[in-house]
Amino acid sequence: MEKILITGGSGFIGTNLIDFLIKKKYKSLINIDIKKPKNLNQINYWKSCDILNFNKLNKIFSDFSPTIVIHLAARTDLNENKDLNKYNANIKGVENIVECSKKITSLGKILIFSSKLVNKSGDVNKNLFNYSPINLYGESKVLTEKITIKSNLNWTILRPTSIWGPWFGEPYRNFFNYINKGLYFSLPKFKSATKTFGFVYNTCYQIHEIMISEKKLVNNKIFYLGDYKPLNIFDWANSISIIMKNKNVICLNHKLFYKLCIVGDYMRKIGFIKFPLSTYRYQNMTNDDIIDLSSTKAIIKKLPFENIDENIKITLDNIKNNTIEKNT
Repeated sequence: MEKILITGGSGFIGTNLIDFLIKKKYKSLINIDIKKPKNLNQINYWKSCDILNFNKLNKIFSDFSPTIVIHLAARTDLNENKDLNKYNANIKGVENIVECSKKITSLGKILIFSSKLVNKSGDVNKNLFNYSPINLYGESKVLTEKITIKSNLNWTILRPTSIWGPWFGEPYRNFFNYINKGLYFSLPKFKSATKTFGFVYNTCYQIHEIMISEKKLVNNKIFYLGDYKPLNIFDWANSISIIMKNKNVICLNHKLFYKLCIVGDYMRKIGFIKFPLSTYRYQNMTNDDIIDLSSTKAIIKKLPFENIDENIKITLDNIKNNTIEKNT
């Protein structure tokens, strides 16, 4: 009987993962998080703890004695651009997780979540142990990986791509909201980027399959998590709009779109208004970002949720039936 300790289980991926494991009939689960669960049905699995509090964290590890650790807890926003220590949860917090794990003789595996942002777009398909982060968050996740690699534990590093689905927050919750309100403006398909995204139910399936795989297949290796078929942003937005509103998404001429993005940069700079368009968003919407998932696919041949329209409907049902804001 596996005893699974999850850190950050109150977050987006963690909430879905706990639900997935419960449905898989895992009985012994614990969620370490500073926030209560988004899904209040999971409250009994929750232990309130900051991973920066070593003594409290260590006691929970010792009392529970896990056989598997899945470390999701992290600061994940990109807002800090001056002080790397602001991402200390991704550095000292990981050191604490590693040290607590080393003391557990029953521990078989530890799965550590990193980020695709340890590399700039375009570098992700090269040597997995070469790094090229473009922001402090990415730098902090590089340190997450380096701490893990030096740990001498039976580690597997997981780099999620752009994950979306039930219980999500920013940025993709906003993406759905803007479309629903008629405030989302798309580029034409021929200018829209194609990217690797991941529906969170598939992500949970991948995590579980890696978790139960033979150690020789996954130990001391790095895997990206995402759907095997990339998505064009226009196609995705248009499908959401049709399912939500029974009409196509608003599409602008790409030259006009770019001019509005320049206006958006100016608006943000003077602090007048948080304009939804910016040149950063333009670059993100026009540059392809397709990640090589062949190593993941070698372990997990097929994903269970491959129909994009069905995945959108599942997500919309969750938005309708679960108001995240009241639980956070």
